[in-house]
Amino acid sequence: LGKAPMELNAECWKQPSGCFALCSGSEYYASNARFRKVSSATYMNEKNSRHHVVISIPVLLVGGTERQTLTLASVLLSVGYKVTVCCYYESDASMISAMEKTGAEVQFLELKRSDGLFSLLEKLKTLWKDMQPDIVHVQYIAPGLIPIIAAKLAGIKTVLATVHQPGRIYGWKEKFLL
Repeated sequence: LGKAPMELNAECWKQPSGCFALCSGSEYYASNARFRKVSSATYMNEKNSRHHVVISIPVLLVGGTERQTLTLASVLLSVGYKVTVCCYYESDASMISAMEKTGAEVQFLELKRSDGLFSLLEKLKTLWKDMQPDIVHVQYIAPGLIPIIAAKLAGIKTVLATVHQPGRIYGWKEKFLL
């Protein structure tokens, strides 16, 4: 097919077989098969419709990280990803409702912090082996290392982590670790 230009104003074309191409021309031919023009939203939704992202977060209370997670879930859903938000510990009913209104599935582990980190590791590993998401996005580094290890043990190839830090000037230790 060759490479189509990835421009902001590129047009999206869909072949009857389901293959997509992005191009800036008015028509696009490949192997004598004509593509039909589709909207960029249709392209994104169909292109990503099979990808499943799990956003793991220790708590779903009402705070900055939860609001950022809500925004992230909304954006991923708007372009066609399946999104599951996995909460290990406490939650707030209003945040759960807001998450579910976006279309995200909310999964609760219903753990107590006193259950320990090994219990968290085992539950996440089992859940993700069954779920088999394409991507696990971990919120918080502490206890973020446990979900990262669980994802790797479950065979998840793509794992992302967001580091949240208090709004202060970083010292040499933080700069070194980040």
